Amino acid sequence: MLSVDLTNIGTKYKLPPLVIQKVENELLSLRPSDVLTKTKFARVTSMQIDFAEKILIELFKEKKLRLIIRVDCLNEEYRHPIWFNSLEEYYKANTNKNCDQCGSQFDWKNAKVGFKRGNYTHDQH
Repeated sequence: MLSVDLTNIGTKYKLPPLVIQKVENELLSLRPSDVLTKTKFARVTSMQIDFAEKILIELFKEKKLRLIIRVDCLNEEYRHPIWFNSLEEYYKANTNKNCDQCGSQFDWKNAKVGFKRGNYTHDQH
């Protein structure tokens, strides 16, 4: 249950009830196609970015969020991304592969991490 897990995380990190409610509202509003970044999460929950990242990692560990990683190619005009749905998939990727669309190398050093809705339902409060 989402609310129980959020209460546990809230207790661990001494989050006020209003912040826990903001976190729950944000998670419940996520559509399957949405990607949640630490910056957006920090903004909607009124947390510092580094702290928001810790909470996102906790939610990932609790399987409330799934990880998604984007790596862009180094094309100057338009960056073509490749997406990975797990750390395992990302680490297994061929880092010498060039972009299928433009032939540019990929920017592995600046991979972007986001989170997608995980294992919870909208009817649990």
